[in-house]
Amino acid sequence: MSRERLLRTLGIAATIVGLFIGFSPIPHNGDNTCGSAFAPDGYFQCPGEQNARFMLAFIFLIPGLIMIIAGRRSAGKKHGGGNPAPGGTSVPAPVVPGVVAAWPEQWQPGDLVIDIRGRMFVRASGEDEGFGRPWGYPRHDTLDMSGRPVVPEGAVEEHEPIRPLTLLVRHGRPLPPLHP
Repeated sequence: MSRERLLRTLGIAATIVGLFIGFSPIPHNGDNTCGSAFAPDGYFQCPGEQNARFMLAFIFLIPGLIMIIAGRRSAGKKHGGGNPAPGGTSVPAPVVPGVVAAWPEQWQPGDLVIDIRGRMFVRASGEDEGFGRPWGYPRHDTLDMSGRPVVPEGAVEEHEPIRPLTLLVRHGRPLPPLHP
């Protein structure tokens, strides 16, 4: 379980415990109740017990909410930015609706691309590139059992995918289209 998911799970559990403590009825003299910490009765027969329950509930609620927020923020920092564009471009290009541009050609093993004719190819390993077959055909998945990108054997030459190529998947994750 990831750190972010653990923080959110613990935060939700602590918040539920705090809400349960805050809304559970406080017994009074065995026959009726004094309301609860979050919803006291109109007579305030047990202010000491209500204040104690209120503080105990907040001992769980405050850290629980902090853990939920921390889990969301760290997940956002980790996954929110996405993968950087190949080629190291950090300036976003203007968006033109309906127009998709090709990624600059700096391919990594496992990159899934589509060529101008709509055919899909996967970049093969450096060894296959040395043999003149840098592109292979895609499989049904983009990551293997250990989480590494699936790199097929090289099957076609460099000129087989007709340029421009559009990068679809890098490191097993889909990428948004690059707009000119």
